Amino acid sequence: MRFLSAGTLLAAAAAVLLKSSPSSANKLASQAYWPNHPDVVPMKRHIDGEGGLRTAVVKYKGIDGHLKCTPNVERHYAEIKALEVYDEDFRHIFHYTSFPTMLGSFPTRDGYHCLVLEPVKGPNLREFMAQQNGRTREKIAAEFAAAAIPVMMYLHREAIVHGNINPNNIIIRAESVKSSRLQFAFTGFERSRTVSDQPQASIPGERGYNPPEDYNQSSVDQYRRDVWMLGATLYFITNGMPPYGYTKKHGAIVPVSNKKMLQAMEKAAKTGKRLFPPINAEHKGLISLMSPLLACKAEDRVGTFTLKDFLSLSDSEPEVKKSFLQNMWIKLRAKLMNNKVSAW
Repeated sequence: MRFLSAGTLLAAAAAVLLKSSPSSANKLASQAYWPNHPDVVPMKRHIDGEGGLRTAVVKYKGIDGHLKCTPNVERHYAEIKALEVYDEDFRHIFHYTSFPTMLGSFPTRDGYHCLVLEPVKGPNLREFMAQQNGRTREKIAAEFAAAAIPVMMYLHREAIVHGNINPNNIIIRAESVKSSRLQFAFTGFERSRTVSDQPQASIPGERGYNPPEDYNQSSVDQYRRDVWMLGATLYFITNGMPPYGYTKKHGAIVPVSNKKMLQAMEKAAKTGKRLFPPINAEHKGLISLMSPLLACKAEDRVGTFTLKDFLSLSDSEPEVKKSFLQNMWIKLRAKLMNNKVSAW
């Protein structure tokens, strides 16, 4: 008796299936070329993310692109609104911070809403910090704070929150990696939203970067939630891990159990007591800036910043840094005064 190989049997079965079911063949072909848009050529599809988010490396009208598609139309338009904040005024004020550039958007026939973004080249903050240590960490934290705080103020004045600030969503632009000043690109706006009422239910973000109130309240102040995430990201820069969710064992950073994390976060939200190690920095200005961002009770968390806060970041070359920060502050304040939405 002649035996057929498993590969031969599988191929025969597939051929019979496709021959007997034209719709199955069409469906398989459709999935291979998804999102089936004439301007999009899929190059590499990633694993689907939270909420059905689909991402892929693509060619869009012949140029490199990053495809993001969601079945949630509200999130789709919230992300577009957030990215549109990156206009000429933004570029004029923030020389060291940017957002991804939108190349196009379109719906798909199967109910997804897609954005094509220009890829941001460079390591993310987590990858970049793995190569840093000691005093360099403080310098990077100060630079990131000086770049990120005014951007957050700008977004919040537009009634927009990022919603998922963490080291994975901050890219160090490749052209600045070896320069005297880093350039930061904010990405990951798929959880951004327009704040219409306060408080609002949260869209869960990266583990370790959600604030304590997310664990014991159904609705929270979204602006102060963003502030915690910024503080937790700065804490990651100085300490190598977020305030909660991880611990150091034998020199390695490992996650704690979900049960222990829940207990710690609920206690922090209820008592306001900080259960995480102190900020690992010597620069007093940096510590005084970061501490109010990490208040465990939302109502105790900083809600606005002043020029004094900015100048506290100045350590080395103080006159140069003060001049830079003062000029940026003047431009920012002038822009915000023209906006009637008050979030800060």
